Amino acid sequence: DRHPKVRHGCLIGAHAAILGNIEIGHSSLVAAGSLVLKDVGKRTMVAGSPAKVVGVTSSEPSRSMIHEIKSEVRGKFCKDWEDAVQQETQREKAMRDNPTMDWTI
Repeated sequence: DRHPKVRHGCLIGAHAAILGNIEIGHSSLVAAGSLVLKDVGKRTMVAGSPAKVVGVTSSEPSRSMIHEIKSEVRGKFCKDWEDAVQQETQREKAMRDNPTMDWTI
């Protein structure tokens, strides 16, 4: 078999690459952006390119991860998003009102 095997309770970070017939052991953690070329033992934390052992995990990382966005972060994101939408709406209106003007950015 040539595909990676990810065991129960693992956490794989964003943009991590697991290449070939690799086994990621039970309750292991692969850091974001890591390049995994060798098997990862159970309860092991790896990071880097190529991935190297940087620690051990004490529980299932996938279960202990905090999945909520804190209210102050969510509030700032929503405010920034609303401001961006409002600016774009104003820009589109100005483009409709002045069609002969050069609007290239």
